Amino acid sequence: MKDARNMKLQSNQLFLGWTMPQGLDLTRFVIFALTSLSIPSLIYFSHGLTPYMMIAAFNYFLFCAGLALKNSTKIHARTMTLAITLDLLLVLWLQWDRNAIATAMEFSLNPLQQSHIFTSIVATALYFPTLFLGWGLYLGVLPRQKYRSVHLGVAVTAFVFRTLGFFLMFSMIPRYL
Repeated sequence: MKDARNMKLQSNQLFLGWTMPQGLDLTRFVIFALTSLSIPSLIYFSHGLTPYMMIAAFNYFLFCAGLALKNSTKIHARTMTLAITLDLLLVLWLQWDRNAIATAMEFSLNPLQQSHIFTSIVATALYFPTLFLGWGLYLGVLPRQKYRSVHLGVAVTAFVFRTLGFFLMFSMIPRYL
C-alpha cells in the first residue's frame, strides 16, 4: 500500500463538477487553489491595498510556490527561505514604520484585525523551528527519518497560520482608507 502522502487521487472528480487535471496530486491542487484565490482577492481589494499588503501577497505566492516545489529539495529550500526572510523583514518594517506591537497591545482593533495579528504572530514564531529543521535536513545535519515528519508538522502549521493571516490581512484595509 502506498504512503498516504504520495497517493494520487483515484479519480479526477472533486466536488460540484470540478475536476482536477490527471497527474496532479491533492497537495499541489490545494496550493494551486490557494494561489488562485489570492490573486482575485488582490484584484478585488486593490483599491485599499498598502505596499505592506502587496509585499505580503508576493510572500504568500512564494510560500505557495515553495510548497508546490517540495519535491525539488534545492528549489524548495531556497524559495521557502526567501519567503520566510521577506516575511520577517516585513514584520520588522511594520514595527519600525507603524509601531505594530504597540497598536496590537492597545486592543483597539476589531476581532478580525486582532485575529490577523494573532495568526501572524504564531506563523512568525513557527518560522524559526521550520528554518532550523528544514536547513538541518537539507544540509544532512539532522537524520532525515527522525526529523522530516517534525519539520513537516511545524511547517504545515506555520503555513496554515500564514494562510489565515493572509486572508485576515484584508480586514486591515478599512483602517488605512
